[in-house]
Amino acid sequence: MQQVMAFMNEYGYWFLFMAMATGMIILPLPLEAIMGYSGYLSFEGDLDWFTCVLAATAGTFLGMIVNYWIGKKLGYGFFKKYGHYFFLKPKTLDKLSDWFLKYGNKLLIIVFFVPGARHAIGFFAGITKFPARTYAICTALGSVIWVTPFIVIGKMIGPGWMLYHEEVKKFLFTSSIVLIIAFLIFYLAGKTSTRVSDFGFRIRRKLSKLLR
Repeated sequence: MQQVMAFMNEYGYWFLFMAMATGMIILPLPLEAIMGYSGYLSFEGDLDWFTCVLAATAGTFLGMIVNYWIGKKLGYGFFKKYGHYFFLKPKTLDKLSDWFLKYGNKLLIIVFFVPGARHAIGFFAGITKFPARTYAICTALGSVIWVTPFIVIGKMIGPGWMLYHEEVKKFLFTSSIVLIIAFLIFYLAGKTSTRVSDFGFRIRRKLSKLLR
C-alpha cells in the first residue's frame, strides 16, 4: 500500500484512473483503499474530490467494458466446451444465462461491493451476450454508486480515513450481500408460487374431467 500511495501522490488522477481500470480487469489492487486515499488527498487540498470520483468511475467503467469484451470474445461456445472445468455443465450454463439475461441489470448495480463477483460478472455478461447498451448503462450507474462513498468518506474524515476504511467496506459488503440474498429469495418465491399455481391448475383440470 505504501508504494501505491507513493504513485498516487506522484500521478494523482491518472494513477487513480489506471489503478481502477487494471484492478477491475486483472491486477489484485486494494481498490477501496486507493479510493479512500484519493479522498484523503482531496481533504489535504492536493486533489479535487469530484474529479477523483470522475477518474475512479471512468477507470472502473473501462475495466468492466474490457471484461465484457473478453467474455464476448471467449464466447458461449468456450464455456460450453470447457465449462466442466469450472463446474458448469451446459444445462446449468443455459439456466444461468437465461436468468442473467432477465435479472442481470439489477445485479450489475449492486455487485460492485462484492470482491470477486464484480470482476466475474463482466466476463459472464459478455459470454451470455447480455445487451451491450444495458450493460454499459448499468455498469456506469453501478460504478458511480460504488466509488463515491469511499472517496467522499476519505474527504470528510481526512487523516482518520484508514481507521474507518475497513468498517465502511464491511458495511457496504454486508449490505450488498443482504440485497442479493433478498433478491434471490424474491425470485425463488416467485418461481415457487408459479409452480404451485400451475400444479393447482392441473389438479383442477383433472378433477373437472373426472366429474364430467
